[in-house]
Amino acid sequence: IRLPERSAGRKRTTPHDPDAKVTKMKAWRTHLAHKGGHAVDLETGAIVAVTVQGADEGDTTTMVDTVTAVIEQGEAAQADVDDPQPLERIIADKGYHSNRIMVELDALGVRSYIAEPARGRRHWPKAPEAQAPGSGNRRRIQGRRGRRLLRRRGEYVERPFAHLHDT
Repeated sequence: IRLPERSAGRKRTTPHDPDAKVTKMKAWRTHLAHKGGHAVDLETGAIVAVTVQGADEGDTTTMVDTVTAVIEQGEAAQADVDDPQPLERIIADKGYHSNRIMVELDALGVRSYIAEPARGRRHWPKAPEAQAPGSGNRRRIQGRRGRRLLRRRGEYVERPFAHLHDT
């Protein structure tokens, strides 16, 4: 179904997929689409959780759903294990970085390795609760281990994303 680029006063929907949301594409075009998210275990390369959200939601909003799915899948998979392994680390690209995410991951006891966007020097008076988790994340991603984990994220996570977008 071909939809007009500008729909004057109408909500854009398609009868085949009424849940699809408007998303921006390259060259200022728009499409009705969904946003897929997944989590990959970097040690094994296995996809541990897959989520689908509206394409109009930002990465920092959808990360909460994906992390929740990872925790639920991990608990379900380890239900019969004597010593279950909790979620310890989150490695993500800079699209998922925000003060709110840093605070929430710190409250869950999860170490973050989330690349920081180039914002310049940070000023913390507006969000003092995010200073410690944000600074800890920055220290971790600048270390040798953090750089190695971010490289592995690019290798293991981006391939399934490329396959998802192709299909």
